[in-house]
Amino acid sequence: MSALKRLADWYLTQCDGLWEHGCGLSITTLDNPGFSLKINLKGTQLENVAFERLEVDWDTDDRWYTCWKEGGSFHAAGAPSRIEEMVECFLTWSCSSHG
Repeated sequence: MSALKRLADWYLTQCDGLWEHGCGLSITTLDNPGFSLKINLKGTQLENVAFERLEVDWDTDDRWYTCWKEGGSFHAAGAPSRIEEMVECFLTWSCSSHG
């Protein structure tokens, strides 16, 4: 199953009639170029779970990405070619955090 499909499945499991009205996730573009991923964790099992910042190939223009948790949200940003790895980073952390 693709990372995007698994992310959609995670999102759907959070939807309870309330959460999706004030929370959710977004994937947007960066101007350097790249992608940004933000997943609001408020009200989820991951809200209070620690995440250690990850920086990969930070000194390259076309292979870098970083993931971190801040303000109740999971964040990732990276080169266009790394969008799948950013989503996989979230999914791996999500699965290892609550089974």
